[in-house]
Amino acid sequence: MTTDINMDLQIPVHPLPTGCDVAVVAEHDLADIALVALIRGFGHGCATVDLDTFHTGGRALSETRAVVARSTLRLHRARAAAPGALLIGIGVGAGEAFDAVVLPDAAASALQLRAVLGDACTHSTSNHVKVHLSERERDVLSTYVLGATVYETARHHFISESTVRTHFRRVVTRYGNAGRTVNNKSQLLIELIADGWLDRDNLGR
Repeated sequence: MTTDINMDLQIPVHPLPTGCDVAVVAEHDLADIALVALIRGFGHGCATVDLDTFHTGGRALSETRAVVARSTLRLHRARAAAPGALLIGIGVGAGEAFDAVVLPDAAASALQLRAVLGDACTHSTSNHVKVHLSERERDVLSTYVLGATVYETARHHFISESTVRTHFRRVVTRYGNAGRTVNNKSQLLIELIADGWLDRDNLGR
């Protein structure tokens, strides 16, 4: 299922906000949002940018360190818009990608993408504010965001379901106050990883 981001979701993709190390070239589908969330989870400032509305020139992406594109056409436009950035093509034929790093469009590429971006971006976004959680909040919410229901989380930690919801609301509010909006448990998972409260390398164990 895909949707046009501009028309249906009203999510702006132009211009690229300042402070972003990585730009994801918009294909106008839900994968754009997922890719941005993944890269933000790696600790990088990231946003989508609509190169279809640009003519040429690198002004809009002049400070971007890496640009991720998912089609050959947009990979070429990214090179024109960001001549100094590292290009990363996902699911693009190697023969069509000239000087880009090419990764297959597969879940296993996430670890490679993290490594490539780690080399390209030497620092995390400067406006990243770490949100502090108590030990109890970390324990309860880790269980919840890693797949348990509210009921299962409550039983695991010997607390009421309303207490689980209270922990969730308080932490979500704290992230919102830090300028990092969280609307659901998947987004909270990403933010907890970004802040180091969950270890990405141990999530699959």
